[in-house]
Amino acid sequence: MLIIQYTKDADCISVPPYPTAVIVYSATWCQPCKQLHQMLLNYKSNIPVLKIDVEKCPKTSEGIRSLPTVVFKKNKKVIGTVQGFDETKVRKFLSLLDK
Repeated sequence: MLIIQYTKDADCISVPPYPTAVIVYSATWCQPCKQLHQMLLNYKSNIPVLKIDVEKCPKTSEGIRSLPTVVFKKNKKVIGTVQGFDETKVRKFLSLLDK
């Protein structure tokens, strides 16, 4: 998977509008976030992953209460959200994006 890391709010403003994407809100100190990152690295897909560091992008991350939070977009619509690292749920939504 293509993983794009955002570490400044200004970068997030200029994010290209990917119609289908996985948006991951995480932090460098978060162990479940690291597990999720490793899983996504090993997942074979062309779907872009937009990884947003909540500590470095506070405006973009406003409203995020649990780490990691994963938002799945398909055709510009949110089709699901997973809070915390739940590999089964994440894989389920990834497979829906791949269809």
